[in-house]
Amino acid sequence: MSVHTQVTRQIPVKLIGLHATNVRTSTGLDRASIAELAESIKAHGLLQPIVVRVNSEEGYDLIAGQRRTHACIMAGMSDIPAIIVNADNAEVTTLQLVENLQREQLSLLETAEAVRTLLALHGKPATVAAQLNKSKAWVSKHLSLTAPTFPIDVRTLLEEGACQDLETLLTLGQIARIQGGKAMLPKLIADVHAGMIGRQKVREALDKLKATNAESDEDGTDDEEGEGIEDEPTGRATVTFELSADQAKQFEALGGAQWLRRHLKKLAKAAA
Repeated sequence: MSVHTQVTRQIPVKLIGLHATNVRTSTGLDRASIAELAESIKAHGLLQPIVVRVNSEEGYDLIAGQRRTHACIMAGMSDIPAIIVNADNAEVTTLQLVENLQREQLSLLETAEAVRTLLALHGKPATVAAQLNKSKAWVSKHLSLTAPTFPIDVRTLLEEGACQDLETLLTLGQIARIQGGKAMLPKLIADVHAGMIGRQKVREALDKLKATNAESDEDGTDDEEGEGIEDEPTGRATVTFELSADQAKQFEALGGAQWLRRHLKKLAKAAA
């Protein structure tokens, strides 16, 4: 993103539009916290300028610094220090999203939706990670929550605000995709919703499910067909392959490694 900035200067508060699109936060514009900030501004001045751009009405669109602007108004300031940028709508949206993701107390859903919006603007998770100064893994995990393939039952926990733990939701998503996981998912979701279990218990459920499926594979049991595989391959080999992010999601949606093992066993049986 290339944004050209001008020198910071004082601009009239009355010319600043406070209705520019911005990320909604869980806490909103809390009057008490703004009043506290206003007192600090009275004592020390505004330490960090707001960010605006010139609009067609000879005023300014606020890009970043909504709380600071409201606090300056509460402090009785008629002018406010601002950085004036020349930015298009995509750049403005990016600046607003980055500002809020870095400074505001967003819910997990709001954060995930903001990351998804940034991906739509920039096209690559790596670019989003660079914009936010976050790891690629952090971006990927938050994108998973808003992916079309993410289990709808687990997404409901997120949308209702019943679970704010990213790892718990992702683990439930894994369980939903593993053989036998859908049967145990409703009880786990109900327990998470009620606050009876957390990340550790959900992880234990995933590990137990994986172990059960691994034992079934070793016994030659094909749960989908209900038949055993009598003839096992005589040799073993390790195969490593790389998948793109989209391919990895599709692979997990199919059932991941468990699906691949079952498929290979079917091929071995057919070739026998």
